[in-house]
Amino acid sequence: MEEYHNLFKAFNRFMHIKTECRYNVIKKHNISEMSLKQIQYLKKFDRPKHVTISQLAAELGLSKPTVTEMVKKFIRLDYIQKEQCTRDARVYYLFLTEKGRMIARLEEMANEQFIKRVKNSLDEDDINLLIEILLKVI
Repeated sequence: MEEYHNLFKAFNRFMHIKTECRYNVIKKHNISEMSLKQIQYLKKFDRPKHVTISQLAAELGLSKPTVTEMVKKFIRLDYIQKEQCTRDARVYYLFLTEKGRMIARLEEMANEQFIKRVKNSLDEDDINLLIEILLKVI
């Protein structure tokens, strides 16, 4: 039981540090006004090809009017831009701005900060041991 308690405490602290890293990225880039759901939606724009409102609505399982309102908000916040299709003037492609791309990649930046913290706390042998242990779990 003691072993379980110690593992629980260690894991809980480990995850707390990860959350701190996420908070630091959010604070550094002043994006606290974004909900987690909005960040998840914004990630849908983070792809090599541009996306349309219809494609996004189908992908998210939402109505086109709902997605249109979300897109308008993201455009006002300078997270995405829209560009008219040169072949069909009725079609607009949506893509992330630099600010939007940064928000969509928030988790990746938080992970990088977390990994830097781990690397600064452990020597090479400990890092290799940690990797070995984590690979056993996953």
